[in-house]
Formats: sequence, structure tokens, C-alpha cells
Amino acid sequence: MSVRVFVRNLQKYLRIPLKLVRSIAVETLEVSPKNSDSALSIVFINDKRMRKLNRLYTGRDDTTDVLAFSLKDSDETQEPLLGEVFVNAQLACERASRVRNSSTSEALLYLVHGILHLKGYDDHTPQKRRIMWRKTRKILSRFGYEV
Repeated sequence: MSVRVFVRNLQKYLRIPLKLVRSIAVETLEVSPKNSDSALSIVFINDKRMRKLNRLYTGRDDTTDVLAFSLKDSDETQEPLLGEVFVNAQLACERASRVRNSSTSEALLYLVHGILHLKGYDDHTPQKRRIMWRKTRKILSRFGYEV
């Protein structure tokens, strides 16, 4: 599978290791190669932007850790685009100390979770949540991150 990963950083709370983010994104996409989509957009944002997106697209007037939007059926791009994942880096920094995790590890957790949603996984039942959690832990452990 040939994958192009585009990463944008629109926040100032966390230094984003771009090569690591791309590597983890590719690894996550390859865990479940359900299709041959070749592009993924990842955007690291702050709490204010995440709240606006959440309100606009889900109707909830609060923040969240990650939002993933599938763009598989979009005609706006020339190449197949799996989707766009928005990661709340500010929230990752705030939650990290509470869960005894690094801010980077917390943000990467959100990233993997969002990509798995794009690949068709959901966490609406306890069993499905466990499956997603196991996949997330397995992927991050390959890069030396324990969550």
C-alpha cells in the first residue's frame, strides 16, 4: 500500500515529531488494509478550534480529543483520500499528567484512535472498544510508547 500522509500543526502546546507521526499513521493504516486509499491528512489543533469543529460537525458544544472525517467519497481531490484526522494537542497536554502519560504519547493515542475510526473500527460496544484499545496499544508499543 502506498500512503501519503500530510501533517499540519496549528497549535503551540506540543512539539509535533513529524517523522514519528507519519510512521505511526502509515503503520496504523497498514494494520487493516481494507482499501487502497493513498492519502491521509492529520491536523494538530488547540482546544478552541476543536470545540468549533465539534459544534459544527456533531452539534456538541464542547471539546473532544480527536475527530476523524472520512473523505473516501469526496470528488474534490485528484488522489484517493481516506480522510482527515484532527488531534487536540492542547487536551493531550492537559490530560497527560492526570493519566501519568507524556503529552506526545497521549496525542499519538488520539491519532491512532482517529485513524482506526477511518478504517472502519468503532467503539460503540465494550467488545469493540477492547478491540480498538488492543490495536492502539499494539501499534504504539512498536514505537516504544506504552499507554
